[in-house]
Amino acid sequence: MNLQTTRNVIRTLWKEYLEGTFKLNFKVNDSPRFVTYTNPGLNYFHDYDRNGSPDLVRVMLYSVNAETFADRYPGLQEDGEMCSYIYWDKLLHDRTSFVASTEFTFSRTMYDETVAKWPLNVKVSFGGMGSTSIQTRLQICTQHSSEPVITKVLKLVTVDRQTRRPMALPDWYKKKLQGKEDKMPDFKFTGFKRPLRTYARRVQIVWSDTDSNNHTNFSSYVQFGLDTLRLALLQRDLSTCQKTESPNQAHNVIDTEGTKTKTLTEMVSAANCNCDVQSNVSAIPWMTKDLLTNGVKNLKICYMRESVEGDMLDIHIWQEPGEEFKVRGSIEALDGKAICQYIIEYFTPTAHL
Repeated sequence: MNLQTTRNVIRTLWKEYLEGTFKLNFKVNDSPRFVTYTNPGLNYFHDYDRNGSPDLVRVMLYSVNAETFADRYPGLQEDGEMCSYIYWDKLLHDRTSFVASTEFTFSRTMYDETVAKWPLNVKVSFGGMGSTSIQTRLQICTQHSSEPVITKVLKLVTVDRQTRRPMALPDWYKKKLQGKEDKMPDFKFTGFKRPLRTYARRVQIVWSDTDSNNHTNFSSYVQFGLDTLRLALLQRDLSTCQKTESPNQAHNVIDTEGTKTKTLTEMVSAANCNCDVQSNVSAIPWMTKDLLTNGVKNLKICYMRESVEGDMLDIHIWQEPGEEFKVRGSIEALDGKAICQYIIEYFTPTAHL
């Protein structure tokens, strides 16, 4: 069984499972073109972090899965056959799709532990198309409110599987969807210039970072950035702590050979010294662990090029003046060319429920 057949089998089994165990209420609206349905919602044991808050990367993956189900579900009858609301399977028979840019917006209710996040109401809308691109919008609401707790705007580019170059949308596709856009602003996020002073570390792409397109998954880059931010805060906190301790109070650990001791600060610093870039914790002057607990308000990401298993990447994070609640990230190849860039904005302390 080839890879594509395996995916189709798994997708069919998942669709049958949801249909058999959950009332989907799947509906397709023709013009403007959108679908609505009921999704089982977040999984408390998987989609939440160790502090009991929604985990950003896992919620990103959940959102994509919720939209992908809508993209693939044959809920539209047309010309005597069942197809998905934007004809996704038919479109991708001779190509694949890459994420060009995306934006996630979360409401404060997302972080309100008294509001259940299961089940959830999903709406996925066709937002327009360019010569090679398609824009969609995902809105996810709780059972108790029409205000979305998650909104995702996505711009996809269809590409040739072999050359990895953009492919023009076919005429039949444009004809079917022309004029059926669910009106929304054209989403554009094209990146920015990285400053010289950043906190940086180097990572190597491993198999679990990649996806079915045989390149690094869109969410892996965000995970790299979040882990780098946590390391920067850990290093700063340990450095501050050790400045106030006597030498005998330092947090020492035995190295793998057991012949000498190193402080945790030295170990964190050493982990970031395997690259040519310099790490400077002063690049995130306003960021604190407490601010992270307020939750993510907005995340914008753009993807410039691919990386694959085995590649080495430098992860840069920093804050810009006037952006006390934002962190910028740039994931780059060793030649300095950006692979992915993002901006994460956290809720202010007064906005946290």
